[in-house]
Amino acid sequence: MQFERKDLIKVIFPIILIQGLLAFLGGIVRLTAHNIQDSGIIPPQFEANHPELVIYSFFALLIMFERWQGISIYENRPKFFTEPFLFLMIIGTLLLTFSTGLGSQSDYYLDIKQLAWILIFVSILWFLLIQIWFLIKYPAYFATTFFLILGYGLLEANVIAILLEIIRYDFGIIYIASIAIIILGERIDLAQIGAHYSKKGKNAIPILVFLGFGFFITALIALFLDIKIVFQLSFIFMAIYTIILLFYDITLYSVPDETPIRTFQKWGLRGGYIWLLFGIFLLEINSEIYHILTQSSAVHAIALGFIITMLLSHAPIILPSLIYQPFITRIFGGLWWLILFWGLIAIRVGGNLLFVIFEIDISLYIELTGYLSIPVILGYLIALIYEMRKNVKMGNKIIGNL
Repeated sequence: MQFERKDLIKVIFPIILIQGLLAFLGGIVRLTAHNIQDSGIIPPQFEANHPELVIYSFFALLIMFERWQGISIYENRPKFFTEPFLFLMIIGTLLLTFSTGLGSQSDYYLDIKQLAWILIFVSILWFLLIQIWFLIKYPAYFATTFFLILGYGLLEANVIAILLEIIRYDFGIIYIASIAIIILGERIDLAQIGAHYSKKGKNAIPILVFLGFGFFITALIALFLDIKIVFQLSFIFMAIYTIILLFYDITLYSVPDETPIRTFQKWGLRGGYIWLLFGIFLLEINSEIYHILTQSSAVHAIALGFIITMLLSHAPIILPSLIYQPFITRIFGGLWWLILFWGLIAIRVGGNLLFVIFEIDISLYIELTGYLSIPVILGYLIALIYEMRKNVKMGNKIIGNL
């Protein structure tokens, strides 16, 4: 059955939002296990599967959906039998949400977990092949598509590692980095425009492609082999890439602040890049003085500070286009949504570091960040939807007066 794009959006987009909330709920359960999990209110799988919920139930599904949208626009309609593979990803993530970990004493749960990962593997593989086709047919978009292939390839390698039970201490970090490199790849076209206007930046894109490929190879080796220097090198590649984007991302410098939403997006990008660099800095330190809380700070600096911030700053563009609405020019609350969110991340990340460095325990406040992050993000989405509805009503009123 062939779905129209708008019909599929109505089905999948709410699922993505629910999966995102489940991912955050898993984080809250992990932070407050002694209060919530032991009460029996929430299944213990939410705590155990928190990293998988974040990556495969939310980020991967969201990115696959976004790329399906892009290819549908280029080809005028969905092609390549992509819709069933989107639903395979949904089924896999739903099974993953409520299953126990690999190695469980229950063969029943073990089978469900394996089936979930196999479904996810097949769906990502198909979209990886589509990106390769897209690269061949649209060579003008080489840079962005190339990075999407690297990101999907690294995600697929992570799934293979899970199925083979090759789980290393840096495992979660690398599949968080898979999503990060995809998002960085999405920015490369705009960096290319910025480099075009700078004599010094004429070689920026080949350098970025080299750095991205270097990250992919070293991260792949670090995933399957316990070689510390390779792991460190992979994130040095990503750090240099991020610094170059700070100089050449056209959105940050070359476009005037015409609207409040443009200012919001610029500060979101700047903040996201800075959080990513800080997370990489923590990873490099932690590779020498390994501590679980330092690793947690690094992962959340990248996952929340970079990835979620990038989603929030892009939402005013992406969300209206998904539901065929005009772009908004402002959002109620503006930069305060980002400031509130970054404040919660600072407590979440800094609290762990305070304990590692000074043995100061602020775990109660860290728990509160888990509770507060959901209303902040929901409040932002409500404000965004409100502005979109107001935009539509204003447009209809103007049309009615013609």
